[in-house]
Amino acid sequence: MKTYIYGKHPVTEALMHRPDIVEKVFVDQEQHPEIDALAKKKNVFRTSFEWKLLQKKLGEHAVHQGVAAIVDVERLATDVHSFLDTLDTTKKHGVVLLGEIQDPQNVGSIIRSATAFNLSAVLIPKDRQAQITGSVIKASVGTAFRIPLVGIGNVNQTIALLKERRFWVYGLSGDAEKNIRDEYFEENTAFIIGNEGKGLREKTSEHCDEVLRIPIDANVESLNAGTSAAIAFYEWSTKHSNG
Repeated sequence: MKTYIYGKHPVTEALMHRPDIVEKVFVDQEQHPEIDALAKKKNVFRTSFEWKLLQKKLGEHAVHQGVAAIVDVERLATDVHSFLDTLDTTKKHGVVLLGEIQDPQNVGSIIRSATAFNLSAVLIPKDRQAQITGSVIKASVGTAFRIPLVGIGNVNQTIALLKERRFWVYGLSGDAEKNIRDEYFEENTAFIIGNEGKGLREKTSEHCDEVLRIPIDANVESLNAGTSAAIAFYEWSTKHSNG
């Protein structure tokens, strides 16, 4: 599937880390000579464009900053079996599985946080889940091109597969008894981030090894999915990082 990405940072990250999936770059050469030069160096076709027409393709709210590109997002994602087969078994890994996250901003934010705290991958279901789009890549500030994105089918079957590969699976819930600060993450770690409104599905929660809560002030109802994920990844990184 081909999609437009836009903005200085996402396009630069794509050219730096995954030029193989970039089909074309639209760039204002006077405004961004460095991106034009980078695309040329990576042998990616560059072209100018009538920006008003391109804006219609990107969407009226897309902030392109004078640069956009067409990428093949299907080639961005890898298969879960292939990903697991290539993991370095001398290290302990952390991954995040998205459990029906609908907001592209949250998906992008989670990808960015996973990259920032040295997780090994983001696992993305094909159904009932926001997929990788220009908006998601923009929200990730281009880090979607730095971390493996792994396409999965059934969430609960994937949990079973992760357990076979010696991952300890954690759900996040405000109602959980165990405080995330009390967990040491001694094994390979898989976090599951539930839907923004409904949280973890009941069956998914049942398949987790443990469900953790993030302690917050009693007067605050909850944290959004992106913020919860960032806190969980930070806790993991302080105790067991690949850094």
